[in-house]
Amino acid sequence: MVLALLDLPVEMQFAEGTCSGIDILLVDDDETFREALAENFRVDGHVVQECGAPPEALAVMRSREFKVLVTDYTMPGGTGLELADRFYELGGKSVVLVTAYQNPIVQTRLATRRYVYLLRKPVDYVEVHCLVHRL
Repeated sequence: MVLALLDLPVEMQFAEGTCSGIDILLVDDDETFREALAENFRVDGHVVQECGAPPEALAVMRSREFKVLVTDYTMPGGTGLELADRFYELGGKSVVLVTAYQNPIVQTRLATRRYVYLLRKPVDYVEVHCLVHRL
């Protein structure tokens, strides 16, 4: 399943397969969302490693480098913020944290982490795509 692209302003339009490949680690326990987002990234020419839980993602992070981590916030086995911190400690530079929750505690925790960018679910692929390319 590929997320639908909406009518976009000219400055946000992009063509399939024209992006340079970015190594992305994508972590979300929602398999449908994760697979759809991964497919969209792959169509754009990115290299995507999918993980369904933080422990799996931690093992993958130790074995190879990624430019960007895209992760859900709330998952069994840990939080996306814990993953973001570990990613940064291992040399990662940018994290896109995706969450459906409107939690002021999360906002407070993010305030000191300049490498984490927050997107609220539901997100559309264009929003994620544009953010990943600005990082």
